[in-house]
Amino acid sequence: MEPSKAIKEYKEANAKLVVEVGAYAKKVGQLTIEKDWLVEKLQDLGLSKKLAMVDESKSKVMSVVRQCELLHLSRSNLYYAPVVNEYKLAIKEEIKAIFEEIPIYGAKKVHCQLKENGFSVSLNTVTSYRKELGLRAILAVREPLCLTQPNIAHPKYSYKLRGLDIVRANQVWSTDIRLLLKPQIKLE
Repeated sequence: MEPSKAIKEYKEANAKLVVEVGAYAKKVGQLTIEKDWLVEKLQDLGLSKKLAMVDESKSKVMSVVRQCELLHLSRSNLYYAPVVNEYKLAIKEEIKAIFEEIPIYGAKKVHCQLKENGFSVSLNTVTSYRKELGLRAILAVREPLCLTQPNIAHPKYSYKLRGLDIVRANQVWSTDIRLLLKPQIKLE
């Protein structure tokens, strides 16, 4: 075999391999980008959605262990059954009933009512349960007007102590006198 012919065949085979490796590298790069994008999107999913994605029937194609690894999910989450606190549910139901009966009660009065009904619960717990349930006391109270704006009808008085040196105790006294008019009731 001629050396020049062998070199030519080697270069042609090498060029084909470079083209194939380039195509494979391009495909691997695309798959890496897609995998990173999917991992980022999976982090935003909640636990319940991730658990729903695990398919135990396809364990021959991909094991449950591998599915959990890809989803960044602990396998113990698959088998965990949450414990329901019946007492907590009963308290929440009683809070709802009290709210439906008397919606003007705040957390303190609801707490007192729960104690009267035989529930042993703290005020902080009642407050947090009411927040969870989205319950707030319904009050027929008008919102206060803007209190930072002065009333134009009221007179303004100048500051009389400006420029006065106060050097001893009881030299200056101040008070705020408000005139409150009470209706005169005549007894006949």
